[in-house]
Amino acid sequence: MNDTYFALLHPPGDHYAWGVAFPDLPGCTSMGDSFEEALVLAADALFGYLDVSTESDFPVPQPCLYAALMKDPDVQADIAEGAVLHLVTMKPID
Repeated sequence: MNDTYFALLHPPGDHYAWGVAFPDLPGCTSMGDSFEEALVLAADALFGYLDVSTESDFPVPQPCLYAALMKDPDVQADIAEGAVLHLVTMKPID
């Protein structure tokens, strides 16, 4: 199982927190009050998503390569609006 995926971190804008979404993992989202907190909580969300998917025998998509993500129109639009693409490695929740 892969444990590293790209995440899009969306700046607060009109919201108080950084939003996190994983383009390869529909429904895997998180947020944090700061960029750094968003990254930590993104790792927790990734662990939870992969753990539940594995336990439930749901297929887990392979992570896309950076070049493929950069060609995705949705990812391009998010980046144009200020999102940052960042690698996240899962971290078991304590």
